[in-house]
Amino acid sequence: MIHFDNVTNGYIRDLEVRNGYSRGIEVDYPDFVVVENVISHDNYRNYMHWVSPSDLKSWDGVAIFRNVKSYNANNNGFDGTSPTLIIDGFMSKGDGTSIAIDGYKRIILRNIHAEKGINIGAGAWTGNIAVDAILDGIYTNKIYMWFSVGANGIKISNVTVDASGGNGVELHIKSDSNVEYVLFDNVEVKNFAWAGIVLTRDSTVAGRFSVVEMTNIVARDGAQRGFYIYYVDYLRMTNCVAKGNDWRGFVIANSNYVEMVNCSAIKSGAYNQDGPLDLNTVTTFRAIGCHFETGGVNATLTSVTDYRFDGCSGNYPKTNNSGTTTFTGDGSTTTFTIPHGLVAQPSKYFVQPLNADARAYSSVSADATNISVTFDTAPASGTTLTFYWYAEV
Repeated sequence: MIHFDNVTNGYIRDLEVRNGYSRGIEVDYPDFVVVENVISHDNYRNYMHWVSPSDLKSWDGVAIFRNVKSYNANNNGFDGTSPTLIIDGFMSKGDGTSIAIDGYKRIILRNIHAEKGINIGAGAWTGNIAVDAILDGIYTNKIYMWFSVGANGIKISNVTVDASGGNGVELHIKSDSNVEYVLFDNVEVKNFAWAGIVLTRDSTVAGRFSVVEMTNIVARDGAQRGFYIYYVDYLRMTNCVAKGNDWRGFVIANSNYVEMVNCSAIKSGAYNQDGPLDLNTVTTFRAIGCHFETGGVNATLTSVTDYRFDGCSGNYPKTNNSGTTTFTGDGSTTTFTIPHGLVAQPSKYFVQPLNADARAYSSVSADATNISVTFDTAPASGTTLTFYWYAEV
């Protein structure tokens, strides 16, 4: 075992540490320390960085672990509480949990292969503050982050999660404080047992996610939901795909403003459990250029105050629709109906005649199901009547 305690400037490099009863390398209360090019294996915990939880707010030390490897730890590959922690280049295999961080102010995890998952803020010291985190270039089977006193900024990018059970990526608020900003970019989550991307909170707290942006995210081949997102004030999803999940594609609830751009739910709801999109208690919702495909149930909206689907396709509640319809007169019919397919009676609608005989119509009206085009005199038998039409709730 190598143990540094209260060092001002420490440097550990080019070592192999193995077969220890407790920790392989432990660094406590450093002002500044670098651990580089080290292999630690077959210890109870291979790496540990420790600052007492009660000292996290006042301590500003920095620990950097660069190009380190961890194998066959009985407990955690990396374990600790840290004011500022940077892990850049970490390989973990055969450990109990690859990385477990119980409290922190600032962390950067980059270029990580964590076979047995990453838990951040998930241990016994849940009263510690979680301020800022960057996770970039990671391959693992799960990422769980718990926020007990809120956070300023969380960035998760260039990540692949091949889940062996539970959720793929979960961000979980455990207090009344908000997580102010979350960015997901270029993330793939697959083979999860419950849900791919999860944002939620404890039922007894009031904390929320203030702003969440998701870009280029794929949640696929899971046993339940692709995206399970709750308690967000502003959510923007761009190029996000839920593909081949058994239950739901996107579940979004208890949120204020939600915008989806070029998102897709493909072959979700295969067992007819739910559907491609489930919105519940959302103030404003906008879907632009999205595709919602289902194996059974259509998209559902419950307690959604204001919503629009623009340029979308598939199975969803349509708020606007258009098309071209042709009728043939029979000499007796004066009213011709066009099913508009909207979720409610349109507030705006029109028809445009596309041939001379169609121009003879006298009025147009709409109800919850159809647009009705009426002629004062029934068009003659065999007369062709072609209309372009548009309707909007």
